[in-house]
Amino acid sequence: MNDGERQADLESVDPDARLGAVAVMAHRGSLERDEIERLVGCLVDGDKRVQRRAAEVLAAVGEAAPELDRLLAQALGSPDRRARWGAAYCQSLRGRDSLASIEVWVEHLSAEDSDLRWAAHALLVQHAPRLGPAAIALVRAAVAAPDAQRRKMALYCLRDIRPRADSSEELARLAINDPDVDVRLAAVAAYPVLATDPDRAAPALCACLGDTDPGVQRAAAVALGKLGSAGPQVLVALEESARSSDSGLQRAARGALARLANGS
Repeated sequence: MNDGERQADLESVDPDARLGAVAVMAHRGSLERDEIERLVGCLVDGDKRVQRRAAEVLAAVGEAAPELDRLLAQALGSPDRRARWGAAYCQSLRGRDSLASIEVWVEHLSAEDSDLRWAAHALLVQHAPRLGPAAIALVRAAVAAPDAQRRKMALYCLRDIRPRADSSEELARLAINDPDVDVRLAAVAAYPVLATDPDRAAPALCACLGDTDPGVQRAAAVALGKLGSAGPQVLVALEESARSSDSGLQRAARGALARLANGS
């Protein structure tokens, strides 16, 4: 395949042809400046396979392409959301993720594509702790975002990052009362992990056993088992839930009581 054919395939309407052209570049070992630029252009490709493979090839050429830093910095500041994502992903593969990358991934916590949302979650969990308090602060700020999807995903990020700080615990506690049921579910899942004092955290989760949504009630029972606080208020609340007409809540409450009895 000559340069003209390779460029034509990168512009093909067939994503498999574009992917094949990127694969050819991957096997060459070194790339010309115009090829680097075309691969950066692939970071906005509508096919996630092409976008991902282009990022991987760009990351592999690394220091052999000094202009890549400039091109990726431009893409990170692009008005095109796909370009920002592709550039941030490429930088993470190069070990050069930054607060700008964290901002991009936080932005994508509200992506319509669930695969993209969970990919952003995974990248934040992997990289935010390494970048320090400023990166964690960006994740915490997303818990107060206007968009419920982003609030939910940010809580799951905090659950899995596990920053031991009162501000994260308080965010989860407040989110237990969020108007969006999915955010409440995420908050209930995160709260036992983030709580620094199980006995102090228990009353808020006990209150969730009376949530208007049955799913939140069940999640709260499971969370109380994980929390590990076996005070009288918790035991009474779980015993009452274990007598519920909701079979799912019954099972969750009984499982929590058994876990607390075993001290596990």
